[in-house]
Amino acid sequence: MSFRKRQIAVALILIALFPLSVFGWGRTGHRIINSSAVKHLPADLSLFIRNAAYLADHSSDADYRRYTDSTEGRKHYLDMENFSEYISHSFPSDYSVVLAKYGEATLSSYGINPWATVWTLDSVTACLRRGDSTKALAFAADLGHYVGDAHQPLHATRRYNNDHNVHTRYETSMIDRYQSEIAVTPEIAHYVKDPFAFVLNYLYASNALVDSLYSADARASQAANYDYDSPTYYAVLWSGTRSFTLRQIQSASVDFASLLLTAWMNAQKSTDAGDLQPAIRQESSPYFAVYPNPFRSTGCEDVGPVMEFVIGSQALVKLSVFNVLGERVASLFDAPLPPGKYFTCLDSSRLTSGVYFALLHVNDRTVSRNVIFLK
Repeated sequence: MSFRKRQIAVALILIALFPLSVFGWGRTGHRIINSSAVKHLPADLSLFIRNAAYLADHSSDADYRRYTDSTEGRKHYLDMENFSEYISHSFPSDYSVVLAKYGEATLSSYGINPWATVWTLDSVTACLRRGDSTKALAFAADLGHYVGDAHQPLHATRRYNNDHNVHTRYETSMIDRYQSEIAVTPEIAHYVKDPFAFVLNYLYASNALVDSLYSADARASQAANYDYDSPTYYAVLWSGTRSFTLRQIQSASVDFASLLLTAWMNAQKSTDAGDLQPAIRQESSPYFAVYPNPFRSTGCEDVGPVMEFVIGSQALVKLSVFNVLGERVASLFDAPLPPGKYFTCLDSSRLTSGVYFALLHVNDRTVSRNVIFLK
């Protein structure tokens, strides 16, 4: 038996002994995220659209490698609070700077998800540029996995588990039980100018949900009399996390699609906006941005956060903000508007710190953005 075959055999044995439920969203969640990403892509990205089944089937390949590659595990998470850059939101994009400061052993423990995500994005881009569709798809499946992991709140914190293994119960056992209630709706993928900042943004959004998840677990534990295998435990846990779990899976799917679109566009001759193909510009509208994000202001007089969007033709526009429970906290637009660029501001004076979701509806299209308020 060759060395490679022995590696595969060992991996299969370990998978049987230690299921993938301890990693990421588990098989079910990762399949949903990877397969649904193509819903958000323009038709030009036919390679990925035609191979949605491949992206789903290989959505957990990165987890399999954890059994045979000692460098793989650290790519799946970021224990954000362990880094001195956490409070200041100043994680350096240059991995050599982080490596020199913390050392390989420490980073192996703390995690390197944002850097690994960008490396994988670069690999997808390089494969597309040279026309290697087979490897492009393989790297794309891994990219979706790393994006998915980073949207699981317990993969963005050093508080990744407790004494009754809420990590696995939340991301796999609960998801498997309620997968029929998970539906990803089509949005519009957008070009990502700064992939590292983009990844950090959704990692911070995930990190901000950790307290909410543990609170839901505490309520579920008490309701089930601490029987963690009971239907009551999972019913209460799902009730308490359903809104933000659906939002995180939706966001993971859209963010993965946006990175695929970015790889495809970067693989073209030029990434300058003036050189982008008109079809892509059209498919990527409406443009929707929130800045600064995260933000600390308490009212519009502090100029933040500004919400900016662009529509190319007359449209019925609705812009609302929701909390993690799915409750509307602000309605900023609800009217027909002529084409143009629009700005508005979210008055956060009555909001508490946490993650919010801004949803922009333009006719039958919907674009969402995570908004993080640090009071």
